[in-house]
Amino acid sequence: MATNYRSKKVSTRNNAYTLAKENNIQVAIIAPTETLARQHFEKWQSFFQTQKNHLQCAALFASLSKTEKLTLLDNIKKGKIHIIIGTHALFQKDVQYKDLRYIIIDEQHRFGVEQRKALYQKGNSPHTLMMSATPIPRS
Repeated sequence: MATNYRSKKVSTRNNAYTLAKENNIQVAIIAPTETLARQHFEKWQSFFQTQKNHLQCAALFASLSKTEKLTLLDNIKKGKIHIIIGTHALFQKDVQYKDLRYIIIDEQHRFGVEQRKALYQKGNSPHTLMMSATPIPRS
């Protein structure tokens, strides 16, 4: 029986959403490239449009303007943003979370131990889900 990759991503998203909604916590989703992080963000935005809730989702990238970044950092610190998606920007010194309790690391093998640790230390003993990309053999 083949595994449905898409259903695993949907299940992961739904679990993170439920945790954030029911516990009013923050979830960080980190990807190794801005392209992949943007894809995650677009999927989350699409999902949020189908939900009636108070949760907010945002993307944090190094390419944001200074004004956009400062506003976003302030909202993350105040806990106004519940789902934060981004790249290495998520564990930079200027990023402070109000209540980071769940971290999803996509393609975890592309992050070093110290990078994963830096993100983990920004949270309040956050649960961490590490996902790996499995190479597909070519014939």
